[in-house]
This record gives sequence, C-alpha cells and structure tokens, in this order.
Amino acid sequence: MLPGLGAVLGATIVMFVVLGAASVLVPVALVYVALRVQDARQTVPDPKVGMKLAFHAVHTTAILIILTGLSIFMIDLMDGSIAPGPNRPNFGGQPAQMKDSGLNSAKRTALALVGSGLLFGVMFWAFLTGTNDAEQRSVRRVFVGGRMALCLLITMFTVTGLIVTLAQKEPEHTATEVLIGMLLVWFPAGIVHMLLFFNNVNVRKAKPTGRRRPADDDDDEDDRPWRPER
Repeated sequence: MLPGLGAVLGATIVMFVVLGAASVLVPVALVYVALRVQDARQTVPDPKVGMKLAFHAVHTTAILIILTGLSIFMIDLMDGSIAPGPNRPNFGGQPAQMKDSGLNSAKRTALALVGSGLLFGVMFWAFLTGTNDAEQRSVRRVFVGGRMALCLLITMFTVTGLIVTLAQKEPEHTATEVLIGMLLVWFPAGIVHMLLFFNNVNVRKAKPTGRRRPADDDDDEDDRPWRPER
C-alpha cells in the first residue's frame, strides 16, 4: 500500500459515515416539526417529544441494521441452494463456485451487523422505558409505521423482482436466491411491524372524569322528546 493511502481511505470512510448519519437528520427534523404541531393541539402536551424522537430514531436505525445483517446472512445461506453447483447439471443458470464451510466473510459481516444493532436497539429501548412512551404513543406510532411501510415496500419490490426473474426463458437463479433470501427476512418483519402498528393505534383513551358542565345538562334536557302534560 502506498504511504498515506490508508489514512486517505480511513478519512473517506469517516466522511461517508458522517454524511450518511447527517442525512438522517433531515427527515427526523421534519417528523419533529409535524409532531410538535400535532402536540400543540392536544389538551395535555407531551413534554418529552424531542427526547422520544431522538431515542426512536436511533432505535429504528438499530432495527434496520439488524434486518440488513439478517438479509446478508440469509442471502449467503441461500447461495447454491437453487443455482446449479459445480457437480450439478446446468439447466440454464450459471455454475456456482464452491461454497466455504463455516463462518465465511459474509456471515461474519452479518453477525457483526446483528450484534451492533442488538446492542443499540436494546440500549435505546431501555431508555424509552424511562419516558412516557407507553402512555403517549404518537412518536412510537410514527416510527413503527415508517418501519412497517419500509418492510412492506421492500417485500413488494422483492416479490416483483422474483416474478420478473422467474418469468424469463432462462432465469438467473443466483438472483432468485438473493431475492428469496431478502423475502425471508423483510416479509416476516413487515408482518411483525403491522401487528405492532395496529396494537399501538387501537389504544383506548381514558374517559374524562369530573362533573359535567351545566350547559351539557341543558343540552340533554333540550334533546328530550316532547310529551303532552297530564
């Protein structure tokens, strides 16, 4: 390696990581503004909207890292299961290379991503339990709904790509393995997030307690049907 090339590559990687993290701040800021506008209309404002927004943003990123790692693991696991191998007859697909046994580089990368995602996911989920996220769930619904939409969109695009691949006269089964591996991760994730979303939407609000206003009593009396006096 040329002198100084490692430092240049390291600085480039750091720059792309920082730019990628900064690009997440724009949609998070827009979500914060929308939640603040919605919170201003509530009778009881939520004082921890900003804190919960930051925690949910990191928690969601951790979940997406886990799903990415699981996708890499399943794609590597599916490698050679459908496409013809060196000792199998070739029915239109390209011959696959010999697959390494044990933990190859792809599986190690996948496990590293899953481990990092679990670390930050559990950590910031614990932080969220210290807030009022269980009582006031507007921020939770936004992020769970966003993850649900992303999982279902990836599922839709994966199924579409799978149909297009299998519709070919000589399908490329290497692409089929990749698409099936992604489908085995993102479709169950979409179902789980759909259940979580509807569980957070169907929350009964507490009925207001206290004595009714006299105006309400007057309205009830006016709404009574007229009966002739005896």
